[in-house]
Amino acid sequence: MEEHWVDALDASSHEDYQRALTHLDYVDKSFNRKRIRYHLLRGFVCFALKNNAAAVENFEIAIKLLRVIDGFNEDEKNYILGYATIFGNKALEAGNLTKDSKLFPQIDVASIDLSKVRQYFKLNFPLREHPNWDPSI
Repeated sequence: MEEHWVDALDASSHEDYQRALTHLDYVDKSFNRKRIRYHLLRGFVCFALKNNAAAVENFEIAIKLLRVIDGFNEDEKNYILGYATIFGNKALEAGNLTKDSKLFPQIDVASIDLSKVRQYFKLNFPLREHPNWDPSI
């Protein structure tokens, strides 16, 4: 499973979204309990492939999981929420979909202390909308 996860991340970083989705499908079949990172990546890949309804669904799940899973500091929670919110709202708009706006609340990404967010999240789920975003990441 880990090999397919790494391959999905790699494919997505090279904008090969169909290949990323293929690897995510393998992850989906082999792992019952999905993590937040899985839904963030699948949401982004679906958004990139213009499958906006699936993107919204995955970002919704990521946000719901974030509310019940420990292991993230406050800045990481806000970072993940900001990422899911920004792309969830883009998918809603691109797909001309209507959803409860409270599900994708507006987040003040400028208030997130990026130095307190693990590099893993910044590399794999870049929040380029942050005013202090380092473009070299």
